[in-house]
Amino acid sequence: MNKVFSYHSLYFVIVVMALLSSRAFAQRIISLDECLKIAHQSSPTLFEAKRNYDIERWNAEAQALSLRTQIDLSVAAPIYSDNTLPIYNPTTGTTDLLTQRITQFGPGITISQPIEWTGGSLAVTGNVYRETQLGIDGSTFSDYLGLGTISLNQPIFKTNEMALLSNESNMALEDARAKYATRWAEINYSTQSLFYTLYQDEEQLKIQQDEVAASQSNFDLADNKFKAGLIAEVDKLQLEADLAAARTDLFDRIRLCAAAQRDLEIALGLSFSDSLKARLDTLPEVNIIIDREFAIRTAIENREDVLAARQVITLSEDALARTGNQRTIYASLSGTFGVSKESTLLSALDDNPYINRGLTLSITIPIFDWGAHSLRMDAAQSGIDLSETALALKEQQVKQEVLSAIDEIESAKKQVEVAKKSVVVAEKAYDLSRQRFDVGKITSQDLTLAQDRVTRARLSALNAEVAEHLALADLTQKTLFDYEAGKPVVPE
Repeated sequence: MNKVFSYHSLYFVIVVMALLSSRAFAQRIISLDECLKIAHQSSPTLFEAKRNYDIERWNAEAQALSLRTQIDLSVAAPIYSDNTLPIYNPTTGTTDLLTQRITQFGPGITISQPIEWTGGSLAVTGNVYRETQLGIDGSTFSDYLGLGTISLNQPIFKTNEMALLSNESNMALEDARAKYATRWAEINYSTQSLFYTLYQDEEQLKIQQDEVAASQSNFDLADNKFKAGLIAEVDKLQLEADLAAARTDLFDRIRLCAAAQRDLEIALGLSFSDSLKARLDTLPEVNIIIDREFAIRTAIENREDVLAARQVITLSEDALARTGNQRTIYASLSGTFGVSKESTLLSALDDNPYINRGLTLSITIPIFDWGAHSLRMDAAQSGIDLSETALALKEQQVKQEVLSAIDEIESAKKQVEVAKKSVVVAEKAYDLSRQRFDVGKITSQDLTLAQDRVTRARLSALNAEVAEHLALADLTQKTLFDYEAGKPVVPE
């Protein structure tokens, strides 16, 4: 029986070494920072979010620059007209069809300035032409023509569309920035989760290997005591069965560890030929005090879904304003002031020019539309009320998510403290049980129970530590605030 068991032990050792060495042959030790860096570079969703953020940032910058002064240069090269016109001939007293040809060359410049705070626009235009005319009598005449105009166009009693567009452009940029930060935090959390799972499975494998070694040592002790006639055979068989069970669990731990390695490799886009091993000796202690009110406020300010709900209200208010513009008293004020002069000499264009001016005020008053506009306004206002309700519900949901994440961190922290103390107590109790079994004061079953308590305590401590770190990463994801770094989540 002992010889057979020795063969089984040798076979087990060979199989375990083969499984472990097959995964460690091309093993690559990787840290969490390295995993995050690879994930940020290879994630298609993060790339898409970054591109959308760049697009909205450029659009917002373009919208802001479009409100500045714009200068355009035009060149008439040439403007040519050849027309046959009915012209009254005073000599004959009849109307004759005569040909007139005009050729113009020259530059023109336009300076325009949008007025964001009023929604109007101011423009300055100037043109200088060299003009050649072929008169109806066949004569040719050349001169210079200069024109200069200042014009103002200002809507009255109308929502400032220019300000609405500028605000909506900034909102789109803010939304894209929040989405980018959210995708970044999500990638961080999923990568941390896979990394800590791999670390957890590796540590559980070590714990199981220690259990197998302890079970082997207990069995060897029991076997020697049985040969010496100090214990019954049933006690030895009990420890032999425990050893077999521990070895079976070890195979399962090896399988789980290999699966965790593959999951991380798939997420990072790495080849299966490079077996990964988490570069982490121990999990760092989480010594962070979390202010619940600050966490809730930060989440409501930064979360993509809350921002989207808040922006829906603003867009609904803009839609209400635009609907109001459709049927309301509308006035438009336009004014022009300019000069013009025609001269045979270019230098004489500014000599006593003619003054041109004009002013136009147009008013449109809606009279009757069967109440269609009033119904559209009611529908737009109802949309605002509905959006405000959705925002309130979303904020309550986010508040609950944040508080639950904080509760999970605090619970895990307490579990870590208790579990670590349990490990110390269980190991001390196991050492005493081993000594008592050696002198025959307890049975093999008592020794097995003591060993099981050590294994369970170590696993509980490990699981609690991993849960604490994952809960903190989840809170970072839910609030877009990095509590370890003490700053908001800002994609690099």
